This record gives sequence, C-alpha cells and structure tokens, in this order.
Amino acid sequence: MSVQQVILNLISGISDPADRMEIARTINMIYQAFISGRANEDEVRRDLLDIVKTVLKYKDPFLPKEEIDKRANEIVNNLMLSFKLRKFGRSGFKKYFRF
Repeated sequence: MSVQQVILNLISGISDPADRMEIARTINMIYQAFISGRANEDEVRRDLLDIVKTVLKYKDPFLPKEEIDKRANEIVNNLMLSFKLRKFGRSGFKKYFRF
C-alpha cells in the first residue's frame, strides 16, 4: 500500500475534518523527515506507533489494549514498508538516472 492509502485507512473512521487533517499532516511530516534522512528508522517507528495508538484509541475507546497494540504494530509496519520503498526507490532513481 502507498503511504496515502495507509493514512486514509487510518483516519477513515474519524468524522472531524480538522482531526483528520492534523493526523495526516503529522504522519506526512514524519515521512518527509525519514525520506530526507533527518530522522532514523527507530525514531520514526516510535513516533508513528504513538500516533497510531492514539488514533485507534480515539476511534474505538473500548478496544482492549492488546488489540490496539496488535493493530498499531500492523499499521506501523505497513507505513514503514511504504516509507522504505519510497525512500530507496527515490535514491535508486537518483543514483542511476542523473540529469
């Protein structure tokens, strides 16, 4: 999945447009920091896990902690995979196709 698809799936149950925008903007900011090399993988994973857990708790406050942790880890793994594919795709493109 692309970064945008994962973000849209995450915020799909939130009805307030301001909250949706803030969550998407925050994840995109973390994504840009990772792509540019200003943040390492551990920092990005930790921050994403915090954000995703908060969003899941907001969407379903009665969800058990174990289920929140499980879902959050799955979503963060999808985000990190998307981030890495995009980052390495861009660096590979720049390496082999210099203009």
